[in-house]
Amino acid sequence: MSKVFRITPKTTKRVNNTVLTPEMEIIVTTEHHTQDPFYNGAKEIIAMYMDRYGFDYKRANATKAWFDYERLDYFFTTNSWTIFHLPRAKARKSISPTTVFGLLWG
Repeated sequence: MSKVFRITPKTTKRVNNTVLTPEMEIIVTTEHHTQDPFYNGAKEIIAMYMDRYGFDYKRANATKAWFDYERLDYFFTTNSWTIFHLPRAKARKSISPTTVFGLLWG
């Protein structure tokens, strides 16, 4: 089972003609169940930054220390993913999407 993370740069970095700013936030889904999105050489992170912002992670010699990351939990609804950030204790409970929508908008 994969996990989803929000990754945000800590500060502005200018290295090798590349710029990374805290506004360049991404959400990535890892291929494997893990607690750390950087565990596999940051493949998903490198691809997402290149696709979304044209930021070359390898050229900038970026490291895990440059980023903050936060785990997000997803509930699957009909034909779309809906993002909900839940505290760890609530994330382990089984909640139907209908219940969640009722709590948020009802």
